[in-house]
Amino acid sequence: MSVAMIPSPTTAAWNLGPIPIRAYALCIVLGIVAACYITERRMRARGAPPYLVLDVAVWAVPLGILGARAYSLVTSWQDYFGGTHGAWEWAQIWHGGLGIWGGVAGGALGAWIACRQLGIPLTRWPPGCPSRRRSGASATGSTTSSTAAAPACRGG
Repeated sequence: MSVAMIPSPTTAAWNLGPIPIRAYALCIVLGIVAACYITERRMRARGAPPYLVLDVAVWAVPLGILGARAYSLVTSWQDYFGGTHGAWEWAQIWHGGLGIWGGVAGGALGAWIACRQLGIPLTRWPPGCPSRRRSGASATGSTTSSTAAAPACRGG
């Protein structure tokens, strides 16, 4: 075995009574919690109201999961439809089938919906909020300072 190789775990799920806890799902949930916690701290440091991140996550997370599943269904349709597959096999998300690019697209759509409802321009949301450029040439060729172009992340 190579020193740089990390072996796969011997099990992909643990049973908590009758409920299986899958390692993949656990990692996704822990990632969502960590991302919300870190982003909440950063946004509050920039003047955002408390729990703004959770207001956005309420939309972004479910739509991200739906987008990930939709992407998997579109790109691997033969695994879910036709032949010997059951009529509801496509809905059995616990058997796997999430596509990261669909998750990113669905999460972005959810963040956009939340920002529209909260009256916050999506450009003020991370990663747009912390991206203040220094003085000098910008991506458009301008040589003006644009530090005033990204005000504190507050609604409106």
